[in-house]
Order: sequence, then structure tokens, then C-alpha cells
Amino acid sequence: MNKKMRNFEEKCGRAAELSHAVLREILKDNEETEYGKKNGFGRLQDLREYRRLPLTDYADYAESIERMKRGEKNVLTAYQIFPVDFRQQRRAEKCAVDDACAGTGLGYGL
Repeated sequence: MNKKMRNFEEKCGRAAELSHAVLREILKDNEETEYGKKNGFGRLQDLREYRRLPLTDYADYAESIERMKRGEKNVLTAYQIFPVDFRQQRRAEKCAVDDACAGTGLGYGL
């Protein structure tokens, strides 16, 4: 078995562990945002605690999204979101649906 395949299989065997590490990183990055403070991101320790957050839908975020569009920072996320290149967004959505972008860095495999 070649090195790339061994690396891939090793990571597959640790998928849950790696996913939890990514979640912890995202929560840490966003704990000082308005949304992170409201939901106690700084106190969440694991996936079980994260799953206790209330379920939400678009209506819960619409006003915050508009504020972010106007340039407000640290509302929902600490990451820069706007301006969006909609051509790239459509390509990323296509990648998420049909895996057409394998190896391009545009797909989101989390």
C-alpha cells in the first residue's frame, strides 16, 4: 500500500476525533463573537455540549446576516464572509453536491 493510501486510511480511522478537533477550533475562533458569547462557545467542551444548543433556522440569523453585509464584524462569526464572489460560491455549492472538485480545495468535507 502506498504512503498516500496509508495516510488516508489512518485519517478515516480517526474521523470522529478529527471532526471534534475541528469543531473545538471553530468554537474557540468564534467565542468572542456576538453569537459565540450568546451561546457560550467559550464554555463548550465537547460535541455533547454543542448539541444542546437550540435548533435555529434562517429567520434567527437574517438580521445578523444583514448587519454583516453592511460590514459589522464579529456578529455571527470571526471569519471574513463578505464580500462574496458568487461565481466561486456557486462552484463550491456544486462541489458539495456532486464532488466535481475533488482535489481543488473548493469542496467542504466536514
